[in-house]
Amino acid sequence: MIFTSQSYFDVVAAGETSAITKVALHHFLKALQLLRERIARDNDHVTLSDTTLAAVMALTGHALLTGDYRLAMNHVEGLHKIVGLRGGVATFQSNPKLLVEILRCDIGLVLHRGSTPVFFNRSRSHEPFLPYPDLTPLLRLQGPLAMTSRSNTTVFLNDVNNELSNAWNTMSAFCSVANFAVASRQYISINTYLETMASVVYRLFNMHFEPGSSSEAIRLGLLAFSSSVFLQWGPLGLSYAHFSSDFRGCIVRSISSSASPQLLLWLLMVGAVSVFNAVDDVWLKPLLVTNMSYSDIESWGKMRDLLNSFMWIGLVHDKAAKNVFDRVYGVSSACLEPSLNQMS
Repeated sequence: MIFTSQSYFDVVAAGETSAITKVALHHFLKALQLLRERIARDNDHVTLSDTTLAAVMALTGHALLTGDYRLAMNHVEGLHKIVGLRGGVATFQSNPKLLVEILRCDIGLVLHRGSTPVFFNRSRSHEPFLPYPDLTPLLRLQGPLAMTSRSNTTVFLNDVNNELSNAWNTMSAFCSVANFAVASRQYISINTYLETMASVVYRLFNMHFEPGSSSEAIRLGLLAFSSSVFLQWGPLGLSYAHFSSDFRGCIVRSISSSASPQLLLWLLMVGAVSVFNAVDDVWLKPLLVTNMSYSDIESWGKMRDLLNSFMWIGLVHDKAAKNVFDRVYGVSSACLEPSLNQMS
C-alpha cells in the first residue's frame, strides 16, 4: 500500500486535489503493472485473491483522492466482478475488513455522483441484502434503561414507512451500542460494523419516497448520518457533492411539511456535521436559529439531549456539532430570518 500512502500525503497533506508527483506516479505505474500481471495469470487463486482486491482498492483510493470518479467507478465495477467470481459477499466472512473497505468505496461514489450502487443493486442482479444484525444481546448488556430509552422515538416512527422504520431502528440500536462501547472502553466487532453498514445503507439507497416528504427527508438524513459514521471522508478532502445538494433541497421543501421543529433540527445538525460545508451557512444558519427557538434550545446541553433523543454518537459527532452550535448561537435570530428565496 505504499502507493496509496504516497498519494495521501501528496493530495491531502499538501492541499492538492488533482496533482500527482513523480514519486506517486512511479508507485502508481508499479501498482498498475503488478495488478495487470496478476490478472493476466491463468490462475484463479491469484487473480481472485485478497491481494488482487487490495491492489484494485489502492487504485480506487487514488482515483478518489485525485477526483477521477469515472476511473474510480470502473475500479469498483472490477471489485464487484471479482467478488462475484469468488461467490459473492457471503464468502468474505473470513475477511470482513476487506469487504468493508470495498463497500465504502461503492457507497462514497453513490453519495458523490448520485449514481446507483454497484453492490446490492436490485436492477442488475439478484444479490440479496445482508440481513439486519441482531443487536439485542449487545443492548441487553447495558441494562433495561437502554432498552426503554430507545423507545422515545416510537411515536415519531408511527408515521414512517415500515422499511424506513426498520433501517432507523437498526441504526439507532447501533448508535446505542457504539456509545456504550465508548463509555465502557470496549470495541465493536468488525462484523457488527459491516452488517449494520451494509444492511442499512444499501436498503436506504433502494427506497423511494415523494420528494420533499418527511419520509424522504428521514431517508436522506439517515444516509447523511451513516456517511458520518461509516465513511468519514471529510478529513480526506472528499465530498458528497450530489447528495448534499439533494439533501439541502429536501430539507428546504420539508419546512412546509408536517416535520416537527425537533426533527428538522436533527436533520440540520446531521447535515452540518456530515455533508454540508461553509457555503451552506447562508441558508443553514437561519434554519438552525429558527428551529432552535421553536425547540427551546438555549444551551449545548439541551441541544445534545435533543440530538441523542433521535440518534447520535458522541465520540463521532459532538466536537463538530458543538462548533456548529457555538457559531449559530452567537448569531442574532433577528438578523437571520430565513428566506426561502435565499435557500432555493
